[in-house]
Amino acid sequence: MTFKKQSIFILGAMVLAGCGGKTSSADPEADSLSTDSIVAAGPEDAAADTIVTKHYSFSHSNKYAQVDLSVDMPEPTDNNKEIIASLWQEYYKSVSSSYGDMDKRLFKSYSGNKDNCDDVLAFYGKSLFASLEEECKSEYEEMGTMDDSGDEESSASVPPTYARDVSLIKDYESERYVVFSILWYGYSGGAHGGALYSYLTYEKSTGKHIKNVLDPKCVGKLQNEMRKGLCAYLECDPSELNDYLQLDGNTIPFPAEPPHLCKDGVQFEYGQYEIGPYAMGMPSFIIGYDKLKDYLLITP
Repeated sequence: MTFKKQSIFILGAMVLAGCGGKTSSADPEADSLSTDSIVAAGPEDAAADTIVTKHYSFSHSNKYAQVDLSVDMPEPTDNNKEIIASLWQEYYKSVSSSYGDMDKRLFKSYSGNKDNCDDVLAFYGKSLFASLEEECKSEYEEMGTMDDSGDEESSASVPPTYARDVSLIKDYESERYVVFSILWYGYSGGAHGGALYSYLTYEKSTGKHIKNVLDPKCVGKLQNEMRKGLCAYLECDPSELNDYLQLDGNTIPFPAEPPHLCKDGVQFEYGQYEIGPYAMGMPSFIIGYDKLKDYLLITP
């Protein structure tokens, strides 16, 4: 995704939150829970694509809060139980995180049987909604926009709808590995919301979570390729690149979220503000496998 295309994505997310988002039911207080099957693979990947996923979603909103959750969870088999357990663990970390402190948990993890994905997602959705609604109502009270009965008074200064959107999808699958991604988006007022991507790579034969596919020590040797990738994303001349970046020194670091496997190579993706201003978006680029053969920690 280029800088221009990602700017459109971020603007769209801001508009969604600013408008109070979407409501999937005629009753704004009603939950919306849906399930449908999907198989995320094209015909050319059919031989490698052995992990079939099923889509689950939950939506709930009112004037205080909006929650949209979705997961594409693997259908259980004897070979992917560890992957499913890890995905739910990582999804909980994202969906329960506080906007201001991603390590702070807003509610406890689901303690029931996670084989019923509808129940798990509904629990997380309702728990998150209750937390956001309470937080937003507190802001209403602090701003004096509620009367003694708890009803909203007419005011030009009314807090925005607090919004969270957390989705998990299967991003890529090869013969040996599968990659899932989690997109977290939050809005709690201000000029814009915030977004975070995280990528989860698993070895299919063992279910092992692979945290690094590249040797972190090779960052210096990949500077030329990384600069080429950023120039392509920003659509700028190499001589202009430093004008876009905000770095301590001249070395471009690896992203905080470790690079991950994709069809054409290893994808690098930086978070908002990580190497540049918010307007830069979330810079991303791919370095081909042929450029990385001496630095890969696994065989793609």
